[in-house]
Amino acid sequence: MSHVTDIILVTGICDDGPFDTHPNVDLLSQKAGFKLEKVDKYAGGDKAMQCSIFLASINYLDIEQFTVLFRSIPWENPEMVQLFLKDEDEKVFVEIKLNQFPE
Repeated sequence: MSHVTDIILVTGICDDGPFDTHPNVDLLSQKAGFKLEKVDKYAGGDKAMQCSIFLASINYLDIEQFTVLFRSIPWENPEMVQLFLKDEDEKVFVEIKLNQFPE
């Protein structure tokens, strides 16, 4: 049996590094132990997305630990970073904000 959590991470394109690198997302992936896959290149329309979008679907994700990791990253423009999580038992995604810490 599994328990899946879906992850959507949106960052500003200014958070990207040179030559299509993503140092902050790579750091988050490294700390979390799984890869967040960049998918914004698959968007329709005739223009490039004005943000970078990463996805992952993880079995038995420790959401609290991942949230702590997400908040520990030195984002270039934190006001442009959005994290959305949807636990398998939930109907909608929940936004995890950088400046909201659990009590």
